[in-house]
Amino acid sequence: MTRFDRVGEHGRRGVVTLASIEPALLGSGATRWERSAEALHAQGRLGTDDVERIVRLSLFGRLIGNSDMHWGNIAFHAAGGTLFLAPAYDMLPMLFAPTRSGELPHRELSLPAPPPGHESAWREALQAALQYWYDVALDDGLSPAFRSLCEDCGARLARLGDRFA
Repeated sequence: MTRFDRVGEHGRRGVVTLASIEPALLGSGATRWERSAEALHAQGRLGTDDVERIVRLSLFGRLIGNSDMHWGNIAFHAAGGTLFLAPAYDMLPMLFAPTRSGELPHRELSLPAPPPGHESAWREALQAALQYWYDVALDDGLSPAFRSLCEDCGARLARLGDRFA
C-alpha cells in the first residue's frame, strides 16, 4: 500500500488538521466541515473537487452515525499554498460506542434529509452508507445484537432513500 503522506523512500508530506487551519485561516467558528471547506474555497486555498469530497464525507458520516466529526478528524496536506484533502480516517458510527463507564445505551440513528444544494452529494453518500451498513451487518466478528442494529440502520436508510428518490 502506498501512503499518501510519504514522498519517495524517505520523504514525508506534512499533514495539518482543520482544527489548526480553521482558527488560523478562517476564524469563522463554523460548526460543519463543509462550511469551513466552502470558506477555504472562497479564499482560493481549496479546490472545488475537495470541497465536494468534504461535503460527501460529512454527509456519509452523518448517515452512519459518526457523532465525532470534529475538526481534528479531517486533514489536509499543502503544496504551493493550496490545500488538498487527505484520506479520511476515524470514520465510524461513534453514536453506538459504549460510554466511558462501559454502558451501551439505546440510541437512535438520526437520518438527515438531503440538504438544499447538496442533493446529488447526499445521494452518493447515501449509496456509500447503504453499502457500509450492509457490509458491517455481515461481519461475523461483531455481536449478533450489533449486527441486527446495523441491519435496521441499513433498512431505515433504504426507506429514507426511497422517499427522496
